[in-house]
Amino acid sequence: MTGIGATGVCVSMPSRFERAAGLLPASSQSRAVHRFMGLARSERLPTRALFWIPVLIAYGVTFTLLRVLASHWQTQGLFSLWFPAAGLRFAFIWTAGARITPAAALAELMVSAASGTVAIAPGSLLALIGVLGPCLVYGGVIHLVRDRLFARAEASDPLPFALAAALAPIVASLAALLWAVPQLGPNDTLVGPELFSAMLVFALGDMLGVLLLAPPILWLVQRLNPYASRPSPKVLVSRWPEVALVLALAWLLVFFIQEVDLGVVLAPVLLGTCWAGLRGGRPAAWLAILLSALIVLPLSTGAAGDVQRLHAHMLLACIAAGGYIAGSYADAQAIARAEIRRRDRLLLHAERLKTLRAMSLGVIHEVSQPLSTIALEANSLLSATAARQPDLAEVRDMSERIARKAQDLSELIRRLRSFGEGAGEGRTTVSAFHLLDELLRMTATQAEHEGVRLELRGGSDAILSVNEVEIRQALLNLVRNAINASPRPGGTIWLGVSHVGEHALFSVENRVDPAAGRRSGMGIGLSIVQIVAQSHGGELRVDRPGTGRVRCILQLPLAGE
Repeated sequence: MTGIGATGVCVSMPSRFERAAGLLPASSQSRAVHRFMGLARSERLPTRALFWIPVLIAYGVTFTLLRVLASHWQTQGLFSLWFPAAGLRFAFIWTAGARITPAAALAELMVSAASGTVAIAPGSLLALIGVLGPCLVYGGVIHLVRDRLFARAEASDPLPFALAAALAPIVASLAALLWAVPQLGPNDTLVGPELFSAMLVFALGDMLGVLLLAPPILWLVQRLNPYASRPSPKVLVSRWPEVALVLALAWLLVFFIQEVDLGVVLAPVLLGTCWAGLRGGRPAAWLAILLSALIVLPLSTGAAGDVQRLHAHMLLACIAAGGYIAGSYADAQAIARAEIRRRDRLLLHAERLKTLRAMSLGVIHEVSQPLSTIALEANSLLSATAARQPDLAEVRDMSERIARKAQDLSELIRRLRSFGEGAGEGRTTVSAFHLLDELLRMTATQAEHEGVRLELRGGSDAILSVNEVEIRQALLNLVRNAINASPRPGGTIWLGVSHVGEHALFSVENRVDPAAGRRSGMGIGLSIVQIVAQSHGGELRVDRPGTGRVRCILQLPLAGE
């Protein structure tokens, strides 16, 4: 933030120019903002002023030299058809921030007046405002476009730059008239066509100066600053021969038209420049514009008439504006594509995290079920062995079930590890009735503990080729869900397996307790069963055969199908 005080220029907080110049590292920018807030009595103020004073003097000197260079394209004794100083002004304010504008305008006035390039009559307030006006207008337009419309856009953003580069010269031409009117002699007039012509020349010269000089300055600032953001789009090397060929053909066509006495027609160059911008972005467009300027500007010096010079520069302005708009459009598309790719990567990462969370819940669900069953069996075994005369057959049966469940849990963990390592599936041939019988034995204790009765409806000796641990776990999920949803005590679960066509159908049916929702789990048990079924080429169906009843059917293909 820059302010003009009685003693000169003082800086109260770091501006974009310092960040662009690399004077403030990215890690210290936020600290610097607070450090330089309220520096009215700080000992650091002279150091900051010593930085800005030479920068503003250098800006004013360079601006004055470019103003002198523009005199070769001066017309009507007032304005120049090409004003490169406008490009320096635009780049300086765009980089340093709009709040540097008053200091920049004062530097322009002081250096230009001291060198005699601008004459200001004593006491002429109108002429003073006319000299300061264009720079202030540039700062206002840049602030409106960059800071307001586009929320502090970066220097590499194409659309804000293109809009400000076209709008600032047009608005500044109105402010320049305040300087031009006092320069007229007593017999000069500036009304009607002359007024419109002067405004057109000013806007045209400034626009050419901005489009030709500001882009390379901003590019140089970005390259010199290690902390500045780099523009995303890059020109493909393979497209440079194509761009060079198109431009060469365009200029050859222009020279041919001129040789046959049809005048200077730059329409082919305009099309070629737009093509260069669309194919190569702003760098290719600017090089095409620079080539056109190197050919047109030397031909439009004082030797030619004002009308011919104005016509040539209007064509050059059309080429510059069209080419830069085309290049900005191509760069904006490239930036948008890069942003879409970045967001796709973020979405993919989020989806991976979501999948990892679901897998974690699934693993917890799969591991918690065998552990709870082992705990129930262990409690039953403890109760059985606590009796005076324990039933050894029952104790042995419970011990076998605990050992079998522990083995299943170990196998599940092994398969999870092999899944993470990308191992293949280990399928075995097993009887459907054997799976059902194992299921009954594994869930009998839990069902008895919950007061739910298991009833076998029928069986089938169909042979399946499945991963026994996964199918057994899927069936266990169905039975446990049925136990949780059944009325307690007194609920009944009907189990069965049948052979229909080329598939075996495992069915788990139960009545539903309206209060079952209060004791339901996370709701991922059926999802896991569906995933297991699909991995085996089957499916899970859920239907309601009657009021208050639910039937889950796990369909699996037979061995060899």
